[in-house]
Amino acid sequence: MSSLRDKSLAYGAQLYAAGLLIILLPAYLSQLGAEQFGLMMVFFVAQGWLQIADLGFPLALSREVAVARREQRLTEVGPLLASLQLPALLGMVLVSSAVLAVCYWMAGPGIERIFPDLRMASLAMLAGALALSLRWAAELYRAALAGAEQFSQLAVLNIASVTARLGGGLIALRCAGGDISVWLLCQAIFFLVEILALILLCRRRLEFRFSGGLDTSFTAVRTLWPIAMQISAASAIWISITQLDKLILSQALSLSEYGAIAIAAAIPAGLLTLAVPLLQLSYPALIRLHHRESRREQTHLYLMLTEGACCLLFPTALVCMAFSQELLTVWFAGRLNATTLGAVTLVPLYAAGASFLALSAMPYGLLNAAGELRSHVVASLALAVCMAAALIIGALHAGAKGAITLWCGSAALFFLIWPQIVHRSYLDGSWWPWARTIAFFALPLGVVAFTLKYLLPNPTSLFARMGELAGAWMVLQGIAVCMLWFRHRQRMATSN
Repeated sequence: MSSLRDKSLAYGAQLYAAGLLIILLPAYLSQLGAEQFGLMMVFFVAQGWLQIADLGFPLALSREVAVARREQRLTEVGPLLASLQLPALLGMVLVSSAVLAVCYWMAGPGIERIFPDLRMASLAMLAGALALSLRWAAELYRAALAGAEQFSQLAVLNIASVTARLGGGLIALRCAGGDISVWLLCQAIFFLVEILALILLCRRRLEFRFSGGLDTSFTAVRTLWPIAMQISAASAIWISITQLDKLILSQALSLSEYGAIAIAAAIPAGLLTLAVPLLQLSYPALIRLHHRESRREQTHLYLMLTEGACCLLFPTALVCMAFSQELLTVWFAGRLNATTLGAVTLVPLYAAGASFLALSAMPYGLLNAAGELRSHVVASLALAVCMAAALIIGALHAGAKGAITLWCGSAALFFLIWPQIVHRSYLDGSWWPWARTIAFFALPLGVVAFTLKYLLPNPTSLFARMGELAGAWMVLQGIAVCMLWFRHRQRMATSN
């Protein structure tokens, strides 16, 4: 079993990547200018949307590797990965061709303002397409290593790769004095090095060799196809759920109202990053423990994950909910206009909705372990439809606040119903232990957060407000860690 240290390192690597990007964004903005900086952000968004294009095969492969480890069939892992090389190569060609087609379609007359030299525009498109296709293909090897629970090696590689791509890309821009095409070319080079490193890791850890022909590739695809399609549908719906509000409200609201939405959504969106990766790291272990004989151990692991997610999620979410105006004041250095003031009332709603979605994503780990993703797809699709209807009705009748209130209500209703249905079938002890765990963290932390809101003074100094926010978060996080330690000691005493 992977050690807690390895999983902590892998989780820390994901937080490091998100934090480094946030820290370096102002430097990129000053270096590239507003328009080319916008292109860079489009590149990051495209990486997320390309997850739909993998059709669920990386996660299906990860699940198959975990099952093979559980059933002591490790000799089958390397040949299975080798059989997927031809489909991966074909996918790279299709992805790069699609990206190029979209780039040339989007490039209109305004492209000359960004790229006075059209040859540099062509170089940027080619480099971007190559980088995205390499990033897409790398997920296959990364998923295989994750299924084998090689988290420490993946974490070290991810930290090195993110540092090189973000830090090295910025250094290259400053030294070469180039534009976005130079940065995209650096990304393509770094992604190439990353995929080569992943292949070497697979050769060492999974006995992977390049072999197999068209017949073995077809057999491997046919084997993974059923579960891959379920995973793909679930991933596509999840991405749609997390982006649906921005898509619909950009069409239904005025520009000023939508500006408030964008500002409010930017703060709590990171809450999903705090909780969801923790569960993703434990997919292989949940799969390995999916036996009737080990159901108690699987439930024990799942409740530990819930406690960890609550410890990480609730302090930050409650700071967003209780101190929304102070948070926006610090973020905008005290310069609040009408748009940012309109976002003050939306931040708590977004924080609550994001927390509900993060916790509602946890039953996916149990269903993935059981190979029963069809019900998850149906439930997520129902949530997406309800959210779309709520957003449209709210935006038309009550503006931005009404839309986000109904959006948050939809997420809360899903949280109250769907996880309990899954837990009744797959958890030892039904739904009550999970609900009790969440209440154990949420109620005391919520009382403390809003008590601090009313007890702390309202300073006028920007640095004093920053200190107030930091102090409130540290108090809440400290209490959450103590509660987590108490649950751990309680569990140890019970087991002894």
